[in-house]
Amino acid sequence: MEIRNSSSNQNFGMALRIEKGAQKKLEKCSIDTINMLKEAGEALKNTKFYHVEVGDDLSAKLVADKDAYFGLFKLHDIYTARSHGLTKSEGKLIEDKRIIRIDNTCGRTEFGVGRYIPYGETQPFFNVWGPVGAYNTVNDVPVLTKVAKILDGVAAEKSYAATVQEAAEKAEKTEVQKAVGSLLDTFGV
Repeated sequence: MEIRNSSSNQNFGMALRIEKGAQKKLEKCSIDTINMLKEAGEALKNTKFYHVEVGDDLSAKLVADKDAYFGLFKLHDIYTARSHGLTKSEGKLIEDKRIIRIDNTCGRTEFGVGRYIPYGETQPFFNVWGPVGAYNTVNDVPVLTKVAKILDGVAAEKSYAATVQEAAEKAEKTEVQKAVGSLLDTFGV
């Protein structure tokens, strides 16, 4: 008999994650804010890789699984990503390879997304901003939801493609092993 200690994450699989410590502050919010969070939760319920988290201080952020795809993409001719967004460093705008700009097909920049993995953590944290600044409060959850869905769609496509490629490689390896066995059975000494 084997007994294993396992810890479970109560938020596993939930695409909208609200810290329990947020309850008192949420109780002071309007019903519109509560309904907006409920709608976001419904919109995000099928995402697998990207999530929106609301902190106990009602801050909001975009997080992802550590292996979620993050890079250049074109999603259904609606959004495309381009690399090297701009960031300020010592008062100057410079290119930053950690930043991806998500554009709509008209070429107007909708969102900027910067990926950071804090020391000792496995889940990347993403800064999301637009023309008016950072999206990082509970009121910005609809925007973060939209970005999470865009990135999750790309991650799902990339994950599926990787799974298919892995299965094809495994099938080819099995076929080669069978062919080698047959070759040796026929011509082996």
